[in-house]
Parts: sequence; structure tokens; C-alpha cells
Amino acid sequence: MSAELVAPQRPEIAWEWASKKQWLAYTAPAERVLFLVGGMNAGKTLVHCRKIIDFLLRFPGYRQLIIRKIGSQMRDTVMTTFYAELPKQYIAKRDDREGFCELINGSRVKFQHLDKPDSMGALLSLEVNGIYINEAVELEPKAFDAAMRRVGRWTKAYVAPSIVAEYETEHGKAWPWKLPTGQVMPPPLRLLDSNPGEDEKHWLYQRFYESSTERHKKHIPELGPDRKPTGRM
Repeated sequence: MSAELVAPQRPEIAWEWASKKQWLAYTAPAERVLFLVGGMNAGKTLVHCRKIIDFLLRFPGYRQLIIRKIGSQMRDTVMTTFYAELPKQYIAKRDDREGFCELINGSRVKFQHLDKPDSMGALLSLEVNGIYINEAVELEPKAFDAAMRRVGRWTKAYVAPSIVAEYETEHGKAWPWKLPTGQVMPPPLRLLDSNPGEDEKHWLYQRFYESSTERHKKHIPELGPDRKPTGRM
């Protein structure tokens, strides 16, 4: 996306935070998966939606995928929160039937449910910069892995040089998100949330909980025929 066509936007939205934990989650770096666990009304969805909105406005042309297994639950929870937090003046087009929202700077959100026979096929056709899986505990590992492999495939988002320079000055290192060609990419958002659970047999517990012994095992990335990581371990 050309900088001449779309100027980067980073408006100051007057968000208030109910707790320091919410603020810390919102400002967490993009290098890792951000997995929030908490009960109902803990603010998990709110934090993730605000983080997504920030990236959509900061990086014109950004593509964000939001997933929940059941479509009706998506509409009642995530979509309601997202549109409550996104200032209406930044919306260029909203289509709840097709499940997408396009912003005036070319950024786009796709709301994808997985409760129909063709849902996985639709998921596998998407190319995005970031993903948010709401109530990840509801997904099967196969669907989760397939969704995660869509991250970073969209290459047309715009990153302003000023943002790169600010990052490199603050962190004392080069901007880490680049293609092999040298093209600068926006940071990937990999966001999850779930209600509390201590089922040690559940795949989500085994992968992400600090107390899981499986989480601390060494896993080696699988390489494809092109010698690049496939996303599987």
C-alpha cells in the first residue's frame, strides 16, 4: 500500500482502564502470543478489541481475523464490544451479514465463525496480519493450528518510517518484522482468551499454562520443501 495513497493514522482515543492488569495486557509486546484467562466481565474481550483497533489505525491496510466457534456468540460478545470501542468516523463499510468491517484507511477486520461445514475452507483462504481467537478453549487443535498459520500472510499493510524509527530508538535494535526481501511488515497480533480452566488434559492447558510440563518441552519447528517453517512443531 502506497504511503501517498493512505497516510498512517494514530488517533488518541480516550480509553480508560479498570485495572493495571488491563493496561499491561494492552501494552504487551507483539513478539509473543497474548493469552488472557479470566472470568466473565473481566475485560478480556475489551483489551483485545482495543489492541486490534490500535493496530488497524496505526498500520493502514492491516488485516485482522477474529474467530469464535459459534457465530451467534461472536455477534453477542466480540462484535458488540468491537463496535462499541471503534469510533464510528473510522468505519468505511460494515457488513454484519458477511462478517467484516473496513476502515477508511484500508484496514479490515474479518469475523469468522467455525460452526458451518464450509467454515474451515473459508478460514484456509484468508491472508491476515493478525488473529484473535475468542474462547480458544472451544476450538479443536487442528482448527487452532490452521488459524494461526494464516498470520503474517498479508503483505500489503503500510508501516510508516516514523513508526520503525521510533521502535528502533526505543528498543535499540532493528525492526524485527521483515520479509526475506527486506520489505517491512507490521507486527503480528496473536491474541487468545478463555475462561479459567485447570483441565490438564486439554490441549490449551498443555500448550500455554505455566504449570504445564508439556509447555516446557523442547519443540522443533517443522520445515517445508522451501526450508521455511510451516507453522507446525
